[in-house]
Amino acid sequence: MNQGAAVTIIDENTADPTVHTIDADIIISGVGEPNLITADMVKDNAVVIDCGTSEAGGKIVGDIDPRVADKASLFSPVPGGIGPLTVSMLFKNLAELAKIK
Repeated sequence: MNQGAAVTIIDENTADPTVHTIDADIIISGVGEPNLITADMVKDNAVVIDCGTSEAGGKIVGDIDPRVADKASLFSPVPGGIGPLTVSMLFKNLAELAKIK
């Protein structure tokens, strides 16, 4: 925000989320709704980070349809995207706390 970024928060009450996502340079989703964001909602070369997880058809899936990867310049899928980073940061914080104690 200090660099002039416009941040928009979309929730279940947003009437037409595509109005906001279609022009976004970066989309980060952590809703927990399977395939909530589809390829037609994302502009070409956007950076798309999926942090949401849910179950659909017996599989772990993200908020963002995997076909978005064909349009995005960078795409972090579920599973296998942001999860390993979360675990590594958890261990980093644990190691720092161990040094303090």
